[in-house]
Amino acid sequence: MRTGKCFGVLLAAALLLAATGPMAFAYQVTIASGGGIYSGVAGEFTVYQSGFNVLPYYTAQTSNVNSTNNTFQTFCLEYLEDIKPEVTYDVTFDTKAILGGSPSGSDTLSQGTAWLYSQFAMETLNNYDYSGSNRITDADALQRTIWYLEDERSGLDGSSNKYLTMVQNLFSDPKSDYDPLESGVRVLNLTQGDVLKQSLLVNTPIPAAVWLLGAGVIGLVGVRRRMKS
Repeated sequence: MRTGKCFGVLLAAALLLAATGPMAFAYQVTIASGGGIYSGVAGEFTVYQSGFNVLPYYTAQTSNVNSTNNTFQTFCLEYLEDIKPEVTYDVTFDTKAILGGSPSGSDTLSQGTAWLYSQFAMETLNNYDYSGSNRITDADALQRTIWYLEDERSGLDGSSNKYLTMVQNLFSDPKSDYDPLESGVRVLNLTQGDVLKQSLLVNTPIPAAVWLLGAGVIGLVGVRRRMKS
């Protein structure tokens, strides 16, 4: 009986993971009026979430900013694709940007981008002015660094490279593909109708332990089936 109950709990966890996982289900985001905190070229976008809730994985400085409730702050992955304020988009969660604007083809997140955004979301990114007069400048610099790490731009356009220096000191190759088991950062691929518009970053409640639990449950299902046969 104990074995059966334990198996039932694990199976329920697997079903919950399937229901809330980041891969298959469409949701929506709406770009806030005015866009967000940016220099006019690059920076943070403020987006309303619909059908999901990631706000527990952000802080007071990276969600509901300026009393814009039910929103979180994010950055673009693509340089050549666009988004517009006050427009609602369908989104899917993924580990890569689909049909990246430059270069073309799907593009898995880099180690550097995933690390920088996870630090940003939890308000632990060193030298980021979350509440001061330099936030727009820092947002612009971080966005340009992300574009650089994702091979969207060949250079940083003269912006501060302090964020690039951080990831270069942490990773031997910050442009290499990240491991989704080590980070809850995912890609929101935005579409309008059948047209892909942009890919944004999101911090999700998908830590490595949850993914590993799901993999373990799948293994237990296989073992149970073999024991019955």
